Formats: sequence, C-alpha cells, structure tokens
Amino acid sequence: MRRGTLLPSGVTTAFTLAFCVLAYVWYYQDSKLTGFTHRPFLSAAVILLPVIGLPVYAANSRSEKGRTKPALKVLGFFTLLVLVSVSIGIALQVVTSAA
Repeated sequence: MRRGTLLPSGVTTAFTLAFCVLAYVWYYQDSKLTGFTHRPFLSAAVILLPVIGLPVYAANSRSEKGRTKPALKVLGFFTLLVLVSVSIGIALQVVTSAA
C-alpha cells in the first residue's frame, strides 16, 4: 500500500463492483414488484452511473403523484453514503497521521 492511500486498489475495486451489482439487483427486483419494464439504457445507467440511474428509475417507475418522494429518498441515501465515506476517510487519515 502506498503512503496516503487507505485501502488497496483491489479492495476499492471490489467494493465498487459490489455496490454496482447490489444497485442493479435492487433495480431488477423492484421493477418486478412495480411492473416497470426494463429499458436497456436505464439498466446500463443503473450499473454504470447508479447516482443518476437509480433516481431516474425511482421517479419513472412510480405513479404521477408519488414520483418525487422515491427519487429524493435515493438521492438522500447517496448523500448519506458520501458523508459517511468522507467522515471515515477523514477519521482514518487523522488516526494514521497521528501514529
């Protein structure tokens, strides 16, 4: 591991791929429940750009009245995910630099 990196690149890649697979599995299962037909470009967006693909899916798969709330929940989840990731990164940086 190089100085300044917190995780080996293999671990980071594995976590990223796991997140993308879990996002697609959730999209696939939820689309079955809601009766939403799979669209190739949306499926690709959910895998390659889940931060964009999942809110678009959440907004398009719901009825006219309930489109905003699911999309905002997904965006809120991603915001929380980023905040937690940054917080852990800062904490680990402080701990490793103090030692």
